[in-house]
Amino acid sequence: MIADGQTEEEAIHKLRPKFEERVQFLQSRREPLPLPGSGKRVPTFAPNDQMEKVRPFVNDFWERIFGTSYSTSFVSNESTLEVWEQIYIPGGRQELIARVKAIYGVDITDYYDRPIPVVLRIISEKGGG
Repeated sequence: MIADGQTEEEAIHKLRPKFEERVQFLQSRREPLPLPGSGKRVPTFAPNDQMEKVRPFVNDFWERIFGTSYSTSFVSNESTLEVWEQIYIPGGRQELIARVKAIYGVDITDYYDRPIPVVLRIISEKGGG
């Protein structure tokens, strides 16, 4: 999880909802919540089978929107565009939405915060793929 802000308090304020969402997610999967100071947790990879179902469209999207190969990324079923926007899109959310509209003719504003596989299926179904 990442968050930024002009002050530590602002960053914490932005991070809190993400943290609470993650706690709910772990609880829904009956996974243990790590205790503060308990050391490093053994990493587990989130499933990405929904991303694999939208291939080869995901390959095209990654190259045309982010300007890089999808093979350089690991995108789970729960990943959102926000994370990738921060890495590849200098203009952020609005620029990413504008790129998708210009390239695929689909406005993703209402779907932007949904998981990437969902957004890609919507783009594909609305004529973008």
